[in-house]
Amino acid sequence: IESLKNGPNNWDILENQGKKNTIYVHASTAFESVLHIYNYIELLHQTCHRSFPDDKSSKIAVVGAGPSGLLISRKLKSMGYTDITVYETKANSNGPDAYYAGKTQTNMIEQSELSYVIPAELGTCYLSPAYQHMYNDFKKTGLLGPDGDENELISLDQIEKGPFVKSIITDQQFDNDGPVKTLFREYPETLDIGGHDGKFPPIMDFEKYQIVKGFEEVYKGGGLSAEELKKLFPCFLKRFACDASEYIKYHIKHFGVRTPFPSTKGRVQNDIFSTNIYDFLKDNGFISLLGLMQFGYSLQGYGSTGQGTTISAFYFMMWVTPHTFFTFILNKGHNEVKQFVLDALGETPDWFNKDVPVVGALSKGWGNVWNNLKDQFEDDTTSEGKKKVNIKFETRITQIIRDKVK
Repeated sequence: IESLKNGPNNWDILENQGKKNTIYVHASTAFESVLHIYNYIELLHQTCHRSFPDDKSSKIAVVGAGPSGLLISRKLKSMGYTDITVYETKANSNGPDAYYAGKTQTNMIEQSELSYVIPAELGTCYLSPAYQHMYNDFKKTGLLGPDGDENELISLDQIEKGPFVKSIITDQQFDNDGPVKTLFREYPETLDIGGHDGKFPPIMDFEKYQIVKGFEEVYKGGGLSAEELKKLFPCFLKRFACDASEYIKYHIKHFGVRTPFPSTKGRVQNDIFSTNIYDFLKDNGFISLLGLMQFGYSLQGYGSTGQGTTISAFYFMMWVTPHTFFTFILNKGHNEVKQFVLDALGETPDWFNKDVPVVGALSKGWGNVWNNLKDQFEDDTTSEGKKKVNIKFETRITQIIRDKVK
Protein backbone atom coordinates (compact mmCIF):
# COMPACT_ATOMS: atom_id res chain seq x y z
CA ILE A 1 0.00 0.00 0.00
CA GLU A 2 2.82 2.41 0.88
CA SER A 3 4.10 2.28 -2.70
CA LEU A 4 0.62 2.96 -4.08
CA LYS A 5 -0.33 6.08 -2.12
CA ASN A 6 0.15 8.18 -5.23
CA GLY A 7 -1.24 5.45 -7.43
CA PRO A 8 0.62 2.56 -9.08
CA ASN A 9 2.88 3.13 -12.09
CA ASN A 10 0.62 1.15 -14.45
CA TRP A 11 -0.47 4.33 -16.24
CA ASP A 12 3.08 5.74 -16.37
CA ILE A 13 4.12 2.60 -18.23
CA LEU A 14 1.05 2.82 -20.46
CA GLU A 15 1.84 6.43 -21.34
CA ASN A 16 5.43 5.55 -22.27
CA GLN A 17 4.57 2.56 -24.44
CA GLY A 18 6.14 2.90 -27.90
CA LYS A 19 8.80 5.40 -26.89
CA LYS A 20 12.26 4.47 -28.17
CA ASN A 21 10.46 1.94 -30.36
CA THR A 22 9.85 -0.19 -27.29
CA ILE A 23 6.71 -1.80 -25.91
CA TYR A 24 6.91 -3.19 -22.39
CA VAL A 25 4.63 -6.19 -21.81
CA HIS A 26 5.26 -8.20 -18.68
CA ALA A 27 3.23 -9.72 -15.87
CA SER A 28 4.29 -6.81 -13.64
CA THR A 29 2.55 -4.29 -15.92
CA ALA A 30 -0.81 -5.83 -15.10
CA PHE A 31 -0.54 -7.90 -11.93
CA GLU A 32 0.63 -11.46 -12.57
CA SER A 33 -1.61 -13.87 -14.46
CA VAL A 34 -1.86 -15.01 -18.06
CA LEU A 35 -5.32 -13.45 -18.09
CA HIS A 36 -3.99 -10.03 -17.11
CA ILE A 37 -1.19 -10.25 -19.65
CA TYR A 38 -3.73 -11.12 -22.36
CA ASN A 39 -6.04 -8.29 -21.27
CA TYR A 40 -3.16 -5.81 -21.06
CA ILE A 41 -2.09 -6.60 -24.63
CA GLU A 42 -5.68 -5.99 -25.76
CA LEU A 43 -5.69 -2.71 -23.80
CA LEU A 44 -2.49 -1.67 -25.59
CA HIS A 45 -3.95 -2.49 -28.97
CA GLN A 46 -7.16 -0.57 -28.27
CA THR A 47 -5.75 2.54 -26.58
CA CYS A 48 -2.09 2.79 -27.62
CA HIS A 49 -2.21 1.78 -31.28
CA ARG A 50 0.39 4.46 -32.13
CA SER A 51 2.91 2.48 -30.05
CA PHE A 52 3.11 -0.10 -32.82
CA PRO A 53 5.16 0.40 -36.03
CA ASP A 54 3.32 1.64 -39.13
CA ASP A 55 5.38 -0.60 -41.39
CA LYS A 56 4.13 -4.19 -41.05
CA SER A 57 7.49 -5.48 -42.32
CA SER A 58 9.39 -3.80 -39.47
CA LYS A 59 11.90 -6.01 -37.67
CA ILE A 60 10.57 -6.70 -34.17
CA ALA A 61 12.55 -8.34 -31.35
CA VAL A 62 10.70 -9.90 -28.41
CA VAL A 63 12.73 -10.64 -25.30
CA GLY A 64 11.65 -13.87 -23.65
CA ALA A 65 9.35 -16.73 -24.69
CA GLY A 66 7.31 -16.76 -21.51
CA PRO A 67 3.55 -16.14 -21.55
CA SER A 68 4.08 -12.40 -22.13
CA GLY A 69 6.51 -12.90 -25.01
CA LEU A 70 4.43 -15.59 -26.70
CA LEU A 71 1.15 -13.71 -26.35
CA ILE A 72 2.50 -10.37 -27.63
CA SER A 73 4.10 -12.23 -30.56
CA ARG A 74 0.76 -13.84 -31.30
CA LYS A 75 -0.94 -10.44 -31.21
CA LEU A 76 1.68 -8.83 -33.44
CA LYS A 77 1.29 -11.63 -35.98
CA SER A 78 -2.50 -11.21 -35.96
CA MET A 79 -1.98 -7.48 -36.60
CA GLY A 80 -0.09 -8.30 -39.78
CA TYR A 81 3.57 -8.03 -38.72
CA THR A 82 5.76 -10.50 -40.55
CA ASP A 83 9.30 -10.21 -39.12
CA ILE A 84 9.17 -11.07 -35.42
CA THR A 85 12.04 -12.77 -33.59
CA VAL A 86 11.66 -14.05 -30.02
CA TYR A 87 14.83 -14.56 -27.98
CA GLU A 88 14.66 -17.13 -25.18
CA THR A 89 17.47 -18.32 -22.90
CA LYS A 90 16.04 -21.79 -22.27
CA ALA A 91 15.95 -24.78 -24.57
CA ASN A 92 12.77 -25.87 -26.33
CA SER A 93 12.44 -29.22 -24.55
CA ASN A 94 9.49 -31.42 -23.70
CA GLY A 95 8.83 -33.79 -20.83
CA PRO A 96 7.89 -33.52 -17.15
CA ASP A 97 10.64 -30.99 -16.40
CA ALA A 98 10.14 -28.87 -19.52
CA TYR A 99 9.79 -25.10 -19.39
CA TYR A 100 6.84 -24.80 -21.68
CA ALA A 101 6.84 -21.00 -21.64
CA GLY A 102 9.60 -19.18 -19.83
CA LYS A 103 9.35 -20.18 -16.19
CA THR A 104 5.87 -21.68 -16.42
CA GLN A 105 5.39 -25.43 -16.39
CA THR A 106 2.57 -27.92 -16.62
CA ASN A 107 2.92 -31.37 -15.10
CA MET A 108 0.15 -33.88 -15.69
CA ILE A 109 -0.34 -35.83 -12.48
CA GLU A 110 -1.97 -39.25 -12.50
CA GLN A 111 -3.64 -40.39 -9.28
CA SER A 112 -4.78 -43.97 -8.94
CA GLU A 113 -7.92 -43.11 -6.94
CA LEU A 114 -9.18 -40.70 -9.61
CA SER A 115 -10.46 -41.43 -13.09
CA TYR A 116 -8.76 -38.42 -14.68
CA VAL A 117 -5.33 -36.77 -14.89
CA ILE A 118 -4.84 -33.50 -13.00
CA PRO A 119 -2.93 -30.67 -14.71
CA ALA A 120 -0.59 -29.24 -12.06
CA GLU A 121 0.32 -25.69 -13.06
CA LEU A 122 3.45 -23.89 -11.93
CA GLY A 123 3.52 -20.20 -12.81
CA THR A 124 0.09 -20.14 -14.43
CA CYS A 125 -3.34 -20.19 -12.82
CA TYR A 126 -6.41 -22.32 -12.89
CA LEU A 127 -9.29 -20.63 -14.68
CA SER A 128 -12.06 -18.50 -13.22
CA PRO A 129 -15.09 -17.08 -15.12
CA ALA A 130 -12.99 -14.03 -16.01
CA TYR A 131 -10.94 -16.18 -18.41
CA GLN A 132 -13.90 -17.08 -20.62
CA HIS A 133 -13.32 -14.51 -23.38
CA MET A 134 -9.66 -15.53 -23.64
CA TYR A 135 -10.61 -19.21 -23.68
CA ASN A 136 -13.10 -18.56 -26.49
CA ASP A 137 -10.42 -16.72 -28.48
CA PHE A 138 -7.94 -19.58 -28.02
CA LYS A 139 -10.58 -22.10 -29.08
CA LYS A 140 -11.51 -20.10 -32.18
CA THR A 141 -7.90 -19.76 -33.30
CA GLY A 142 -6.93 -23.40 -32.78
CA LEU A 143 -4.73 -23.03 -29.71
CA LEU A 144 -6.79 -25.64 -27.86
CA GLY A 145 -6.28 -28.31 -30.50
CA PRO A 146 -8.59 -29.97 -33.03
CA ASP A 147 -12.20 -30.99 -32.41
CA GLY A 148 -12.34 -34.39 -30.78
CA ASP A 149 -8.94 -33.96 -29.16
CA GLU A 150 -9.38 -30.53 -27.63
CA ASN A 151 -7.65 -29.08 -24.58
CA GLU A 152 -11.06 -28.48 -23.06
CA LEU A 153 -12.19 -26.45 -20.09
CA ILE A 154 -13.00 -28.77 -17.21
CA SER A 155 -14.84 -27.83 -14.05
CA LEU A 156 -12.93 -28.63 -10.89
CA ASP A 157 -16.00 -27.97 -8.75
CA GLN A 158 -18.13 -30.59 -10.51
CA ILE A 159 -15.85 -33.46 -11.50
CA GLU A 160 -15.52 -36.56 -9.35
CA LYS A 161 -13.71 -35.76 -6.10
CA GLY A 162 -12.79 -32.36 -7.55
CA PRO A 163 -10.70 -29.99 -5.39
CA PHE A 164 -13.31 -27.20 -5.23
CA VAL A 165 -13.54 -25.90 -1.66
CA LYS A 166 -16.97 -26.90 -0.43
CA SER A 167 -16.17 -26.39 3.26
CA ILE A 168 -14.33 -23.68 5.18
CA ILE A 169 -12.28 -24.09 8.37
CA THR A 170 -13.82 -21.77 10.96
CA ASP A 171 -10.82 -21.42 13.29
CA GLN A 172 -10.03 -17.74 14.03
CA GLN A 173 -12.91 -16.54 11.85
CA PHE A 174 -15.42 -15.98 14.68
CA ASP A 175 -14.78 -14.32 18.04
CA ASN A 176 -15.95 -16.18 21.15
CA ASP A 177 -17.94 -13.14 22.26
CA GLY A 178 -18.85 -12.15 18.69
CA PRO A 179 -22.36 -12.14 17.22
CA VAL A 180 -22.23 -15.57 15.54
CA LYS A 181 -21.03 -17.56 18.55
CA THR A 182 -23.31 -15.56 20.85
CA LEU A 183 -26.27 -16.49 18.68
CA PHE A 184 -25.06 -20.08 18.30
CA ARG A 185 -24.91 -20.66 22.06
CA GLU A 186 -28.51 -19.58 22.59
CA TYR A 187 -30.27 -20.27 19.29
CA PRO A 188 -28.22 -22.68 17.16
CA GLU A 189 -31.25 -23.55 15.06
CA THR A 190 -31.39 -19.94 13.77
CA LEU A 191 -27.96 -20.26 12.17
CA ASP A 192 -28.43 -23.87 11.01
CA ILE A 193 -24.67 -24.44 10.63
CA GLY A 194 -24.36 -27.85 12.28
CA GLY A 195 -22.18 -28.53 15.29
CA HIS A 196 -22.49 -31.40 17.77
CA ASP A 197 -23.14 -31.37 21.51
CA GLY A 198 -23.25 -27.59 21.53
CA LYS A 199 -19.77 -27.26 20.01
CA PHE A 200 -19.21 -24.71 17.29
CA PRO A 201 -18.47 -26.52 13.99
CA PRO A 202 -14.74 -26.56 13.08
CA ILE A 203 -15.70 -26.88 9.40
CA MET A 204 -18.66 -25.19 7.73
CA ASP A 205 -20.39 -25.61 4.39
CA PHE A 206 -19.30 -22.71 2.19
CA GLU A 207 -22.80 -21.64 1.21
CA LYS A 208 -23.62 -21.14 4.90
CA TYR A 209 -20.19 -19.78 5.81
CA GLN A 210 -20.38 -16.83 3.41
CA ILE A 211 -23.55 -15.64 5.15
CA VAL A 212 -22.59 -16.15 8.80
CA LYS A 213 -19.11 -14.66 8.22
CA GLY A 214 -20.73 -11.58 6.74
CA PHE A 215 -23.13 -11.42 9.69
CA GLU A 216 -20.15 -11.61 12.05
CA GLU A 217 -18.35 -8.71 10.38
CA VAL A 218 -21.40 -6.44 10.16
CA TYR A 219 -22.52 -6.82 13.77
CA LYS A 220 -19.33 -7.52 15.72
CA GLY A 221 -18.52 -5.01 18.44
CA GLY A 222 -22.14 -3.96 18.69
CA GLY A 223 -22.76 -5.66 22.03
CA LEU A 224 -26.07 -7.11 20.82
CA SER A 225 -27.83 -9.81 22.81
CA ALA A 226 -28.69 -13.24 21.42
CA GLU A 227 -32.35 -12.20 21.25
CA GLU A 228 -31.52 -9.09 19.20
CA LEU A 229 -29.25 -11.07 16.88
CA LYS A 230 -31.96 -13.70 16.41
CA LYS A 231 -34.29 -11.01 15.05
CA LEU A 232 -31.62 -9.59 12.74
CA PHE A 233 -30.34 -12.79 11.17
CA PRO A 234 -33.36 -13.68 8.97
CA CYS A 235 -33.16 -10.23 7.35
CA PHE A 236 -29.44 -10.48 6.69
CA LEU A 237 -29.74 -12.37 3.39
CA LYS A 238 -31.38 -9.35 1.78
CA ARG A 239 -28.67 -7.05 3.15
CA PHE A 240 -26.02 -9.42 1.77
CA ALA A 241 -27.66 -9.51 -1.67
CA CYS A 242 -28.09 -5.73 -1.83
CA ASP A 243 -24.42 -5.22 -0.96
CA ALA A 244 -23.44 -7.75 -3.66
CA SER A 245 -25.38 -5.87 -6.34
CA GLU A 246 -23.92 -2.55 -5.11
CA TYR A 247 -20.39 -3.94 -5.40
CA ILE A 248 -21.03 -4.81 -9.04
CA LYS A 249 -22.28 -1.27 -9.72
CA TYR A 250 -19.36 0.27 -7.78
CA HIS A 251 -16.83 -1.74 -9.77
CA ILE A 252 -18.33 -0.70 -13.11
CA LYS A 253 -18.38 2.95 -11.98
CA HIS A 254 -14.68 3.03 -10.99
CA PHE A 255 -13.17 0.51 -13.41
CA GLY A 256 -15.49 0.80 -16.39
CA VAL A 257 -15.50 -2.07 -18.84
CA ARG A 258 -11.83 -2.17 -19.79
CA THR A 259 -9.56 -4.82 -18.33
CA PRO A 260 -7.28 -5.36 -16.52
CA PHE A 261 -7.69 -1.73 -15.36
CA PRO A 262 -9.12 1.54 -16.74
CA SER A 263 -7.15 3.20 -19.51
CA THR A 264 -7.05 6.45 -17.51
CA LYS A 265 -5.96 6.72 -13.88
CA GLY A 266 -8.39 9.53 -13.10
CA ARG A 267 -11.34 7.17 -13.20
CA VAL A 268 -10.12 5.25 -10.14
CA GLN A 269 -10.90 6.75 -6.75
CA ASN A 270 -7.64 7.50 -4.88
CA ASP A 271 -8.50 5.56 -1.72
CA ILE A 272 -8.76 2.37 -3.78
CA PHE A 273 -4.96 2.56 -4.16
CA SER A 274 -4.11 3.39 -0.55
CA THR A 275 -6.62 1.19 1.32
CA ASN A 276 -6.21 -2.48 2.11
CA ILE A 277 -8.92 -4.95 1.13
CA TYR A 278 -10.57 -5.30 4.53
CA ASP A 279 -10.80 -1.55 5.13
CA PHE A 280 -12.00 -0.99 1.56
CA LEU A 281 -14.88 -3.44 2.06
CA LYS A 282 -15.74 -1.92 5.44
CA ASP A 283 -15.49 1.74 4.38
CA ASN A 284 -17.64 1.21 1.30
CA GLY A 285 -20.36 -0.85 2.95
CA PHE A 286 -19.30 -4.19 1.46
CA ILE A 287 -18.02 -5.88 4.64
CA SER A 288 -21.01 -8.25 4.60
CA LEU A 289 -19.37 -9.83 1.53
CA LEU A 290 -16.10 -10.71 3.27
CA GLY A 291 -16.89 -14.42 3.58
CA LEU A 292 -17.68 -14.62 -0.11
CA MET A 293 -14.58 -12.61 -1.04
CA GLN A 294 -12.32 -14.80 1.07
CA PHE A 295 -12.81 -17.61 -1.41
CA GLY A 296 -12.66 -15.42 -4.49
CA TYR A 297 -9.41 -13.80 -3.40
CA SER A 298 -7.59 -15.33 -0.43
CA LEU A 299 -8.15 -19.01 -1.14
CA GLN A 300 -6.92 -18.67 -4.71
CA GLY A 301 -3.64 -17.30 -3.40
CA TYR A 302 -3.86 -13.68 -4.52
CA GLY A 303 -3.38 -12.13 -1.08
CA SER A 304 -5.06 -11.71 2.28
CA THR A 305 -8.38 -10.02 3.01
CA GLY A 306 -7.56 -9.84 6.74
CA GLN A 307 -7.39 -6.75 8.91
CA GLY A 308 -4.04 -4.96 8.95
CA THR A 309 -2.72 -6.55 5.75
CA THR A 310 -1.08 -4.46 3.04
CA ILE A 311 -2.61 -5.76 -0.19
CA SER A 312 -4.19 -2.81 -2.00
CA ALA A 313 -7.87 -2.80 -2.92
CA PHE A 314 -6.75 -1.83 -6.44
CA TYR A 315 -5.31 -5.29 -7.05
CA PHE A 316 -8.32 -6.86 -5.39
CA MET A 317 -10.62 -5.12 -7.88
CA MET A 318 -8.47 -6.28 -10.78
CA TRP A 319 -9.33 -9.85 -9.81
CA VAL A 320 -12.84 -9.64 -8.39
CA THR A 321 -14.52 -8.25 -11.49
CA PRO A 322 -18.31 -8.09 -12.00
CA HIS A 323 -18.04 -11.05 -14.38
CA THR A 324 -16.28 -13.26 -11.83
CA PHE A 325 -18.28 -12.04 -8.86
CA PHE A 326 -21.68 -12.37 -10.53
CA THR A 327 -20.90 -15.84 -11.89
CA PHE A 328 -19.72 -16.96 -8.46
CA ILE A 329 -22.91 -15.75 -6.77
CA LEU A 330 -25.23 -17.37 -9.28
CA ASN A 331 -23.30 -20.65 -9.40
CA LYS A 332 -22.18 -21.01 -5.78
CA GLY A 333 -24.10 -18.45 -3.75
CA HIS A 334 -26.98 -18.97 -1.37
CA ASN A 335 -30.22 -19.67 -3.29
CA GLU A 336 -32.11 -16.73 -1.81
CA VAL A 337 -29.17 -14.41 -2.46
CA LYS A 338 -29.18 -15.31 -6.15
CA GLN A 339 -32.76 -14.14 -6.57
CA PHE A 340 -32.21 -10.97 -4.53
CA VAL A 341 -29.22 -10.02 -6.71
CA LEU A 342 -31.12 -10.70 -9.94
CA ASP A 343 -34.03 -8.59 -8.67
CA ALA A 344 -31.66 -5.75 -7.68
CA LEU A 345 -29.89 -5.72 -11.06
CA GLY A 346 -33.14 -6.03 -12.97
CA GLU A 347 -31.92 -8.65 -15.44
CA THR A 348 -29.17 -11.15 -16.06
CA PRO A 349 -26.23 -9.46 -17.86
CA ASP A 350 -25.64 -10.51 -21.47
CA TRP A 351 -22.16 -11.78 -20.67
CA PHE A 352 -23.28 -14.21 -17.98
CA ASN A 353 -22.90 -17.89 -18.83
CA LYS A 354 -24.24 -20.30 -16.23
CA ASP A 355 -22.19 -23.15 -17.72
CA VAL A 356 -18.83 -21.50 -16.97
CA PRO A 357 -17.17 -23.20 -13.97
CA VAL A 358 -16.21 -21.14 -10.94
CA VAL A 359 -12.91 -23.01 -10.72
CA GLY A 360 -11.75 -24.62 -13.94
CA ALA A 361 -8.66 -26.00 -15.61
CA LEU A 362 -7.46 -26.91 -19.08
CA SER A 363 -7.65 -30.68 -19.45
CA LYS A 364 -4.19 -30.82 -21.05
CA GLY A 365 -2.80 -27.84 -19.16
CA TRP A 366 -1.36 -24.50 -20.20
CA GLY A 367 1.75 -26.25 -21.49
CA ASN A 368 -0.31 -27.68 -24.33
CA VAL A 369 -1.45 -24.15 -25.26
CA TRP A 370 2.13 -22.87 -25.44
CA ASN A 371 3.25 -25.85 -27.52
CA ASN A 372 0.34 -25.37 -29.93
CA LEU A 373 1.19 -21.69 -30.23
CA LYS A 374 4.83 -22.46 -30.99
CA ASP A 375 3.66 -24.97 -33.61
CA GLN A 376 1.49 -22.26 -35.19
CA PHE A 377 4.52 -19.98 -35.35
CA GLU A 378 6.44 -22.73 -37.15
CA ASP A 379 3.68 -23.23 -39.72
CA ASP A 380 2.75 -19.60 -40.44
CA THR A 381 5.06 -18.23 -43.14
CA THR A 382 5.18 -15.38 -45.62
CA SER A 383 4.76 -15.90 -49.37
CA GLU A 384 8.55 -16.20 -49.52
CA GLY A 385 8.46 -19.09 -47.04
CA LYS A 386 9.89 -17.11 -44.11
CA LYS A 387 8.41 -17.68 -40.65
CA LYS A 388 6.51 -14.63 -39.40
CA VAL A 389 7.51 -15.47 -35.81
CA ASN A 390 10.87 -17.12 -35.26
CA ILE A 391 11.86 -18.25 -31.74
CA LYS A 392 15.58 -18.47 -31.07
CA PHE A 393 16.12 -20.70 -28.06
CA GLU A 394 19.23 -20.90 -25.87
CA THR A 395 20.01 -17.27 -26.64
CA ARG A 396 21.46 -15.04 -23.96
CA ILE A 397 20.93 -11.30 -24.35
CA THR A 398 23.77 -9.25 -22.87
CA GLN A 399 22.96 -5.84 -24.32
CA ILE A 400 20.19 -4.02 -26.18
CA ILE A 401 21.23 -1.22 -28.55
CA ARG A 402 18.60 0.97 -30.15
CA ASP A 403 20.43 2.48 -33.11
CA LYS A 404 19.15 5.93 -34.13
CA VAL A 405 16.08 5.57 -31.92
CA LYS A 406 14.83 8.59 -29.99
